[in-house]
Amino acid sequence: MIEVTYTIAENALIASGIYRLRLEGDTSAITAPGQFLDLRLPGFFLRRPISICDWDEKSVMIFLVPLPGIMT
Repeated sequence: MIEVTYTIAENALIASGIYRLRLEGDTSAITAPGQFLDLRLPGFFLRRPISICDWDEKSVMIFLVPLPGIMT
C-alpha cells in the first residue's frame, strides 16, 4: 500500500446529500476506475474505503453519500 496525502481541491454538493470531491496529489498508483482509496481522518482509528470515480495525473474524483451514524 502506498500512503499519499491529498488536498481537497473541490467539495461540491451535486444533489441532495451527494458530494463530489476532487482531491489533488500523487495519482501514479491509480490504474483504473473502481479502485479504492482508504480515507483516514484525524480522530478516527479506522480508515474508510472510497471508490475512485475518475482521475488524471494530478487529481482524483470521488463521490460521497453521507449515511446516518458516525463514520458509517
